[in-house]
Amino acid sequence: WIMDQLKEERERGVSIQVGSWNLRTDYFNVDLLDAPGHRQFLKNMAVGASMADAAVLIVSAKRPEFEEGFVKGGTREQPEPGMTREEPMVAFTMGVKQIIVAINKMDTVEWDETRFVEIRTEVLRFLSRKPLNYKSEEVAVIPMSSYSEQNLASKCEDPRAGWYQGWVRTVTDGDGEREVRGHTLLDAID
Repeated sequence: WIMDQLKEERERGVSIQVGSWNLRTDYFNVDLLDAPGHRQFLKNMAVGASMADAAVLIVSAKRPEFEEGFVKGGTREQPEPGMTREEPMVAFTMGVKQIIVAINKMDTVEWDETRFVEIRTEVLRFLSRKPLNYKSEEVAVIPMSSYSEQNLASKCEDPRAGWYQGWVRTVTDGDGEREVRGHTLLDAID
């Protein structure tokens, strides 16, 4: 919401234009691009993705929001795939090779570990298939609540999330392969 600049964006609660925000981390100076995630603004999302080095796929943990966003499509009842499937495809097509998955609204499901694992499994299975071929071990998946600022920049303090011990991912760089650990979305971006 903070990145939505147009009055219509704030009133509707959706991004229409690509918004930007600068964030300085311990290691990087990051330009965040908030690209629209709704089908009617897909062209705008593609423009944002074309400028990106990495993507954060925000997925709702709330029922039925995840299910609606992740539907396969291709049927008479649901001809179009859900946007949770479309967005990584567009980002990949635009050259984005790194992705982080943030499972948002975990507070609405009482920080249910089973729900987190269910969504993480489905999303990673999709991301690892052709043509995307993202390696699951290279994708950080973070349960979070943007509304209550849990696991965004600081570790979640909600006791219901005690099961979450952080994420681990494999990073390949000039020094070879190494394991990186963190708890928050900011850790994953950094």
